Amino acid sequence: MKKTDEEIVDEISDYLHGYLKDGTVSIQSFFSKVNIDIKNIQDLLKIRFLLLPETIEFVRNLGDNIQTIKTTTMVQSSTHHGEVRGQIDWTETTKERLRRNYKDKTIFAVSESLRSYNNPENLVLKELLQVFYDLLFQEQVVKSIEQRKWYKEWQQLKIQVAHTFLKNVYMERITTSAVPDRILAKILQHRNAFYREAAALLILYRKLMRGSYDKEDLQQVLGKTFIEPENRDVLFELYWIVQVMKANSSEYKLLLLDGTQNMVATWEDEHKTYRLYHDSIGSQKKRFLIRLSEIANSDNPYLQRKHMAMTTYRTLAFELFGEKKSDILSQGRPDILLEIRDKMTEKLTKIVIGEVKNTSSIDYASVGLNELLEYIYLMKDEAGNYMYESGIEVSGILCLREGKFNNHTTNALVKFYDMASAIEKLKA
Repeated sequence: MKKTDEEIVDEISDYLHGYLKDGTVSIQSFFSKVNIDIKNIQDLLKIRFLLLPETIEFVRNLGDNIQTIKTTTMVQSSTHHGEVRGQIDWTETTKERLRRNYKDKTIFAVSESLRSYNNPENLVLKELLQVFYDLLFQEQVVKSIEQRKWYKEWQQLKIQVAHTFLKNVYMERITTSAVPDRILAKILQHRNAFYREAAALLILYRKLMRGSYDKEDLQQVLGKTFIEPENRDVLFELYWIVQVMKANSSEYKLLLLDGTQNMVATWEDEHKTYRLYHDSIGSQKKRFLIRLSEIANSDNPYLQRKHMAMTTYRTLAFELFGEKKSDILSQGRPDILLEIRDKMTEKLTKIVIGEVKNTSSIDYASVGLNELLEYIYLMKDEAGNYMYESGIEVSGILCLREGKFNNHTTNALVKFYDMASAIEKLKA
């Protein structure tokens, strides 16, 4: 039975949830393929916060509710010479005249009623609006999702946020400060629903940023970011990465990705260490890079002419168009790459390369098989020597949505899997 995209999201979010709780890890390589600037789990949760129905509803009603904010009246005593501002306090006036100059009849002590906006509930509201404004106008991760269909309403709502936060006369008079948690808890009981909702949202945002979130939070944001026509292939790659981890260890560690090596996870057993990569060449830089110079001295007539054609093209492109063309014949990054090393010596002993195709089509599966075999046969070691038959074991896995294979579905070089395959067979 085929799994839907929603079922895939449910499965991977259930498995990833416990490992993403500390807020430091990332699955950045996947999000880079869907053009979302995800750096860590907190970025995901910021998107989740904006997508909450209660968040959207609060901002929808912001324009009307802001007119109902509460003020506090404060009585302030002051002394004036020759003018009266406010109600004269004769008792204090007499005291001031005796203290200063009892003959000066121009000294008056007055009480003025001042309206203050810096009450606890308004401080909560101002801090929440600061959160909204920073998310909508400062956060790069939010800017990277602005063209998504599910973000469309925020394009209008963000204008409301900016107008209220920057130009509203009430907001200008409220101090921006971090409200203590105990004050937030108290505002949750406020008789005005507007303030209760503001406190609840601010409490939730703080919890999310502190790493206190549920599987449903992760599931929601993964579903929104991946389930679009152009993103489903990336979702499928994440699904297979999870399957490889599940098949090989229950004690794997997800890693903070820096956008270079794209190492997803590591684990170990008694004798070996394992490093799993996504969309990566692994631990060294030129593993799948073939340059023009490598066929310069070939005796093969075809390769000789290929070299002549590319060399002439690079020369003419520069002379005619001023373009510097690359001398790279071939390069690539596998969807999955697993390095296995000896635990004592750190020597590389085995590499498993994976190609993922979100397809049930034999033709497209065949394209994936061809790509996988090219990776296997063209992969190099650190010295630039081809690794196949070099003493390091090299094999491949082709991962499909649904496979229609003939009798020979596995061999020593390549194994084939679809979503109906037994996951434990993926064990390295």
